[in-house]
Amino acid sequence: MINVYSSSAAISDIMQAKTSAGIIASFRRFADQYHIDTFTSGEIDTNIRRRAVFHAMEWPDRWRNYYFQSGLLERDPLIEALPLMDRAFTWDELRARRALSHAEQTP
Repeated sequence: MINVYSSSAAISDIMQAKTSAGIIASFRRFADQYHIDTFTSGEIDTNIRRRAVFHAMEWPDRWRNYYFQSGLLERDPLIEALPLMDRAFTWDELRARRALSHAEQTP
């Protein structure tokens, strides 16, 4: 039998966590079940990006450094899409809505 860490258990653990590290560990444990290994959480002003505050950022150091040093925050297609979407979304949904420019879709 597979031991599933339910969303209600994860939420309970997150609410009881005493540190940011505890919150991140609980979320990571939940996300791992779905093979999610990178995530971030924060507050983003889509008009003035320098106001962005990231509370949790589970990204490889190399990617994190690139993201901030290259100025990608200022042209991040996911952030560009936030005002257009009213729920969680995937890259495929953005492509389907044509919310990404051709340049943003090119690796």
